[in-house]
Amino acid sequence: MKQRIEVLIKGEVQKVGYRDIVQKFARTLDIKGFVQNLRDGNVFIVSEGEKENLEKFLKEIHVKKHFIDVEEVNVIKESDYKGEFEYFDIKYGALEEELGERMGVGIAYAGATWEETKATREDINAMHKDLKEGFKGMDEDLKEGFKGMDEDLKEGFKGMHEDLKVGFKGMHEDLKVGFKATQDDLKEGFKGTRQDIQAMHGDMNKNFHELDEKYHTVSKNLESLNENLTKVVEGLTTLIKDHIEKDRK
Repeated sequence: MKQRIEVLIKGEVQKVGYRDIVQKFARTLDIKGFVQNLRDGNVFIVSEGEKENLEKFLKEIHVKKHFIDVEEVNVIKESDYKGEFEYFDIKYGALEEELGERMGVGIAYAGATWEETKATREDINAMHKDLKEGFKGMDEDLKEGFKGMDEDLKEGFKGMHEDLKVGFKGMHEDLKVGFKATQDDLKEGFKGTRQDIQAMHGDMNKNFHELDEKYHTVSKNLESLNENLTKVVEGLTTLIKDHIEKDRK
């Protein structure tokens, strides 16, 4: 549904470029009509369009930006849609008045730009100072960090060196004890083996001695037997000779 409204704007709305902003919003929302400055310092708007778009328009033109400070947006009249306008225009006043307003807008925005530039420069200087302080602090922190890390590494390597020394010393002592124990075991082992060999050697000597004695005994017995056999043979020989002699006679 289309309708027509007349609006009165109060606040800081002249010589600050407010009419241009109103025109921009109106054209975006497909609203027709016009906007103009009043001699009392307020702004008057006549607008036609869809009711929904007009409601959005009223919200959009309540501007508080840069030098514009809208205090009131008053709908002073609502009426039926007339289709009276083809565009949304700015109704300008006398030439000298408009030139003065445009110059005022330009000076105001130039001043605002200068202030913003100055503020930006101050912000950059402050940021630069903060960065310098930050980098300085970070540099100090890094130095302290590396110094602490260097000390920690030194202490760590020192402790590790001491641990290794103690470890190697303990291992050396263990090896000495182990070798000594092994040496003692070998000595005991060789001593026992030597005693066993000596005992075995004694047993062998004893056995050889006993065998020698038995050999001598057997030899004597054989000599005695040989003598007896010789006597027997001689006796037999004598008997045989005697017998033969008797037979011859």
